[in-house]
Amino acid sequence: MSSSRTKPETTSTSNTHGSARSSYVTVGADSWLWPVAAMITSTIRGGKSVVVCASGTEAGERAMQAAALAYQRLMGEGIDVVCSPSFGIDPGEGQHRTALRLEMLSA
Repeated sequence: MSSSRTKPETTSTSNTHGSARSSYVTVGADSWLWPVAAMITSTIRGGKSVVVCASGTEAGERAMQAAALAYQRLMGEGIDVVCSPSFGIDPGEGQHRTALRLEMLSA
């Protein structure tokens, strides 16, 4: 049985103040869970914030699962994490889908 899961896409950008950097992770319904969680974990360990974006219910579920795994791992290492969710509508592909954005950073 072959797996059709895809790896998450990432980009980095500076915030408006230019001091701290954020990494953006785009999660799809077929994204691998553990690599997404690992990206979140390593980025927060490096002192950056992470913005996890997902469009659609399955992608949103994967994003939440990856965030929970990263949170659990970081808390086990003594790193406190704050997660701020926001929701919207993605009008892509001719149908409206729920959009999820999770901003995560160390407290």
